[in-house]
Amino acid sequence: LTFKVLMPSLLGTYSGSAFYIGNSELVTNQHVVGTRNYVTIVQSGKQYPATVIRTDSSRDLALVRTSTPLLIDDAPSFGEVDDDITGAKVGVTGFPSGLGSTASVTFGVVSRVFVENLVEQLQTDAAVSPGSSGGPLFDACGKVVGVITSKLTGANIEGIGFAVSSDELTEFLAETTSMGLR
Repeated sequence: LTFKVLMPSLLGTYSGSAFYIGNSELVTNQHVVGTRNYVTIVQSGKQYPATVIRTDSSRDLALVRTSTPLLIDDAPSFGEVDDDITGAKVGVTGFPSGLGSTASVTFGVVSRVFVENLVEQLQTDAAVSPGSSGGPLFDACGKVVGVITSKLTGANIEGIGFAVSSDELTEFLAETTSMGLR
């Protein structure tokens, strides 16, 4: 259910990740799509043009839709996030830059749940790499609990990745529906 997102630029093509949520719609990050109206979604060597439906920079979320049906049977369900999720095992699926066109999966735990700039976020020690942005953070039952947004980097920093919570994603999608965009 995870796709690579390709964006051409003057310096070449760069990529991020996105995941399918049903009805030819995918979620990624606003910083992945930037100000573009269109991106290319790739999975298993097949490319699909996609339209950026809505972005939210405060949550770093974006909704994109393909005009081509993706023929995927199941969309993931979303898990609710509360403080009890701290310590829970989670996985990250995405397309780390420079590692080709096959998605990778890493595992870790939720280190903490916190609110920054009025946005609920999760910290994880699951490996997050450039290109993984926009991929899902999922729990042991396969429910999406977050959307990967970033990681801390530095000589003395290891294993500190971040995701906007699935609660924020659910609210973003409800707002998008109420705007008549879904």
